[in-house]
Amino acid sequence: PMFVFVFVVVRVSICYLVLLWVQVGHFMSDTSDVCSPEQKQALEILKESLLCLSELPELRSRPSSLFETGYIAYSRTLQFTKDNLPGERGWSWNQSNGRIRIPLGDSRVVCMYKLNPRKKRHQPTPPSYKLWIFSIYKEGEREMDVLWCEKGISTSDDFIVLEYPSHKKRNSTSAPPSTRSCSTPEDATKVKSDDDKDSHIGSIEEYAFLAPFVDHDVAFEFGWL
Repeated sequence: PMFVFVFVVVRVSICYLVLLWVQVGHFMSDTSDVCSPEQKQALEILKESLLCLSELPELRSRPSSLFETGYIAYSRTLQFTKDNLPGERGWSWNQSNGRIRIPLGDSRVVCMYKLNPRKKRHQPTPPSYKLWIFSIYKEGEREMDVLWCEKGISTSDDFIVLEYPSHKKRNSTSAPPSTRSCSTPEDATKVKSDDDKDSHIGSIEEYAFLAPFVDHDVAFEFGWL
């Protein structure tokens, strides 16, 4: 009887160790093999954000305006999806990579993925925004969603520089910058049109050489592939 008891205990222990090894191996593959460099970066942003969660804005209803670059928020009541996030008429949010599940410790797991704008038919090329969605689960139950806008709108988009462009050279006889300052919207428009004469922005096709350095979806939307 004692021999049988020991035999059973050993078999159970071996089965437990094998099961534990499989689970650890699965988690290790999630964090090291599956994650791309940008996913690892996004995961680090999430971990840092969870440490100061009380300082982040909590969204309790559907957001109504586009996010600025670097914006981070969370919600315990609202689940962030591409259908309930703000967008624009000419494009919609599109999941640009697969969802991956990463263990966070303390019985928590995060499911994360990236969203990019996708152009609608007969619409101009959309902006190259980049949004990360993190759904955090604890013991199988959804705990919260976290949102990080890696690339969004900028508050400086409407800022008008009223000085000479840096590429123009001025000598001692040139008029000082104050003479170019704009006191009215019409003056600002005139300054902008004068500067445009000295610069040339080519068609989007001329920048196809940048395709290897941008996301595949962005390059495809620009017609570089």
